[in-house]
Amino acid sequence: MLTELLYIFLIVFPGTGGEICVSRAMKQVGEVTDFRPRAIARVIGRAMKVPWMWIGLSLMALGFFALLAMLSIANVSFVFPATALSYAVGALGGKLFLGERVTTQRWIGVLIVCIGVTLVFLGYLPEKEIARVAATAFGPLDELRAARLAVREGRGAPPRSPRRSALDRRARGG
Repeated sequence: MLTELLYIFLIVFPGTGGEICVSRAMKQVGEVTDFRPRAIARVIGRAMKVPWMWIGLSLMALGFFALLAMLSIANVSFVFPATALSYAVGALGGKLFLGERVTTQRWIGVLIVCIGVTLVFLGYLPEKEIARVAATAFGPLDELRAARLAVREGRGAPPRSPRRSALDRRARGG
C-alpha cells in the first residue's frame, strides 16, 4: 500500500507541478496566433529557451514514469480516479504560483472531485485495512458507548483495567 501511495504522490505532485511550470513558460513565450509550420517551429524554439519549460518537462516526465509504474501494479479502474487529485493540486498551484483567480464554483468542483477520489481509495483498501482505520479513528467512541450502555442496563461501569485500579487506590491513599 505504501508503494501505491508513493506512486500516486509522484504522479500528482510532480506531474501537476510540471504542467504549472510549462504554463508559466508559455505565458512568457506568448500566445500562439499563427499555426503555419514555420511559425509553430519558432514558438517551440522560443519555448525551449525558457528554463521553466525544461523544469516542467522534467517534472512531467517523472509523473509519467510514476504513472507507468503504478499501472504495472494496480488496476486502471483505481489508478486514474486516484490521480484525479491532480485537479485539486492544479487549482491550488494555479492560484498560488500563477496568480490565477479560482472561483468558489471551481473550488466546490475540486471538493467534489476530492470526495470521489476518497471513495475510490476506500474501495481499493482491503476490508481488514478499512476496519483497522475505522477502529483507530472511532475506537475510543466505541468504548464510551459500551460504558454508557452498561450503566443504562444496570450492569454498572465495565471493569477497569488492573493498572487503572491500582492507580486509583494509590490516589485515595489505599
